[in-house]
Amino acid sequence: MITNGGVQCVPPKERTKVKQVIKWCKKNFKEIKEIEIFYDEINLLVSPGMTFEIVVEKDIAFITGVFPSKSKDFFKTATREYSLTKEGIRRGLKETVEAMKTELGIGFNSILRKGIEKELFFESDRSNSIKYPSGYEIKPIKEQIRIIQDFFPKVKTIDEDFILRRFPYSAESWFVVPRWQIVDKTYSKAVQVVMDFIKKKSRNKFYNWCECQSKSWTKNITRSKDTEEKLNILARQQKDSDALIIPAQFGYYHRNRNLKRASEVFLVDEFALGIFEIGCMILTHPKRFNDNCLWVDCADEYENKKVLCFTYRTKKFGIELENHSQDLFSKKIGVATGFIP
Repeated sequence: MITNGGVQCVPPKERTKVKQVIKWCKKNFKEIKEIEIFYDEINLLVSPGMTFEIVVEKDIAFITGVFPSKSKDFFKTATREYSLTKEGIRRGLKETVEAMKTELGIGFNSILRKGIEKELFFESDRSNSIKYPSGYEIKPIKEQIRIIQDFFPKVKTIDEDFILRRFPYSAESWFVVPRWQIVDKTYSKAVQVVMDFIKKKSRNKFYNWCECQSKSWTKNITRSKDTEEKLNILARQQKDSDALIIPAQFGYYHRNRNLKRASEVFLVDEFALGIFEIGCMILTHPKRFNDNCLWVDCADEYENKKVLCFTYRTKKFGIELENHSQDLFSKKIGVATGFIP
């Protein structure tokens, strides 16, 4: 049922998009009891007192869940941005439903169709996740630049004014990472250079299980196309500097999620970081890994659809590089991501 005039309330330029969003939502929800449209906002009532607010703006959808909380007052999930595509809307609805499940607990009745619901993970225990080591602190930009230039003398140009841009709210800080093309001719060789530096700086407290399995292990790495495309955008924004300043987070934002799960809930301008970028972040922040710390999945594919992961199990080995299946889930795993400001 569509009330208050339906899409006639929407500006002509937005009507097609609004109709498309409603169509996608109908395919995802078991039932929509009522639809209200106010200008560019769609309100979908999917059960008594439970509403999804979707605001359409250009190529972005802002999705919010509204429902009664345990105190009987209305509770809103945080508004987040999703791409205005079928997959973007689908991810947005799934993420919003999960936030609602976290608040309402076991009394929550599924409102998504089975094909969607079976792919969801219940994330109500993310507040009890493993955190960063107590000694870990993000270093100032100038100190990061100095460290990077010590390791990579070819890095000459860095656009330090880039930090004056809007800072993405889901990022933790700015991280300095050289472009892999400055380090070596191929991505695989650049990765090996960084791994050798990590081993040297940690005084051999770095165990590379992939290298133990194959001396030519870097040839089995397939660079993530999405990561490369996003970094190229950052490079253009920073005047093709030798090193990039990336607004990023080191895994905690996507704690308790493997790469496969995290990628389903990425924000519009968010992307997973590859083994090269994460390796460079370890060079500037070696205290990020310690006993009982959060591990980090990398974006690049390894061998036959495996995921590379930086771990830390014992002081004997120190930081370790492992690989696991895409479906492996562990409360110790997080995903490091960057953002386009």
